[in-house]
Order: sequence, then structure tokens, then C-alpha cells
Amino acid sequence: MNNKEEGEWRMVILKRDDFTCHFCGHRPSRVVHHINSKKFYPDLKYDIGNGICVCEKCHSKYHEGNKVENNIQEKPIDTMNTILDSILIQYEVLEKIDNELDEIKKLKEEVEK
Repeated sequence: MNNKEEGEWRMVILKRDDFTCHFCGHRPSRVVHHINSKKFYPDLKYDIGNGICVCEKCHSKYHEGNKVENNIQEKPIDTMNTILDSILIQYEVLEKIDNELDEIKKLKEEVEK
């Protein structure tokens, strides 16, 4: 694990999401959740489109709901609703990134004038 890379990934997501829990809106929230499990999708571990800011309470609830009975390992989630939720979250995250890039382009154009 690269602690520097993980720290940078976390901070980008926390700032992007304005330290606000994606699920309940609690602020400040300081937990970054992988949308797609880093265990099952290691290539997405530090992809900023694969992380969202959540509060401790929502993060715990999420992971409690994804435990295999009597086993502490997480199971791959394969229900259609959960897959659709993940896709919608990723879409919202990517849309937010796209909007921020548009703002950066506008600021750059203003500075260059």
C-alpha cells in the first residue's frame, strides 16, 4: 500500500465532496468509501471516480449490510439494485468532476485575458 498515494486520493475526494456525506449530507465527514471494493477491483483502488465521502455512521451501516453471515469478510455485491446504485453514484461523481473541470477552464480563460 502506498500511504502517500492513498492520502492524496482521500484528500482529493474529501475536497471534491466538500467533506459532505454522500448518503445523509452530514458535515464534516472524513471517511472515503470505495464504490467498487478495492478487494474485488484493485485497479480502481485510487481512481477518484471510485470514491465518495461518507460519514462514519453511513459507512458502518453500508458495510454491516454487506457482511456474509458469521463471517467478517465482505461479499461481492451482485444484486441489481446495488449495482444500479453504484453506477448512479459513479455517474454523479463523474458529473461533478466534469463540472469542476469546466469551472477550471473558465478561470484559466479569464486569467489568460
